[in-house]
Amino acid sequence: YMGLDEPTIMGLFRNEATRDPKSVPFYYGCAYLWYQMGFDSITEMRVLSIIGGMVVVTGVYFFARRFFGHVGGIAASLCVSCAKLRVYESQEIRNYTFTLSIALLAMFTFYQAGVANKSRWWPINVAVNVLLVYTHLLSALLLFAQGVYLLLTRPKQLKGIAAWAFAHAPFLAIIPFWQA
Repeated sequence: YMGLDEPTIMGLFRNEATRDPKSVPFYYGCAYLWYQMGFDSITEMRVLSIIGGMVVVTGVYFFARRFFGHVGGIAASLCVSCAKLRVYESQEIRNYTFTLSIALLAMFTFYQAGVANKSRWWPINVAVNVLLVYTHLLSALLLFAQGVYLLLTRPKQLKGIAAWAFAHAPFLAIIPFWQA
């Protein structure tokens, strides 16, 4: 990656925003910190994605276990760990394993708040959703899907749904400034 040897993280962000305007900062910030901790070879940089891949396998296990029991969780995590695309992305110095890990966490928090009706999870869901969009722009589609689910399952709670949507707004509104 270009810019990981910048003296400050803001220098990296300026470099990245100029070189690749569609990128968003979370993964690159983590990669910068990883690099600055001394993990500067290609192999050591790949470890960051490997860790993300292991988090995905673990997250899939726990999420699937909730719906299908222990055996279902093991089967799902085995499928993810053997999928060629997941293996490839876990070895690449890119944001994909981070994006999937955070997407799993976003759906877990959404499940806790929206399906299990544990209201204390709503702020955590908003925070994780924002982090997700700051990892990959197209992950905003997951927020859209969550919103559609809320509209379909809670049509009489429009004020609450609007509050959830507007809670994301200030954080998502600054993304165009990052890309400018």
